[in-house]
Amino acid sequence: MVGAHQLLRAFGDRIVQLHVSEVDTSNQHDIISRVAELAFSQVRRFIPHDAAIILESRVAESQIQSEADKVHSILSDPTEDGQSAMLAYA
Repeated sequence: MVGAHQLLRAFGDRIVQLHVSEVDTSNQHDIISRVAELAFSQVRRFIPHDAAIILESRVAESQIQSEADKVHSILSDPTEDGQSAMLAYA
């Protein structure tokens, strides 16, 4: 996440989309873990509010909404006015 932090600080004003994912030991996308939640919450303040969020978690169709809600919650800063980046569903 150090690289993400550096990129967001340097180029945050130019970012139009952000791919949110966790990768397992087989380099496959996986559900967002608690560790990833904490890591993303550390950089959320640098993510532009109008950036589209591309969620790359590999989940069953029945889990899509709960995974999207989780990421929305992670990226929503409770100290702000309720704005958060947009989630794009593919």
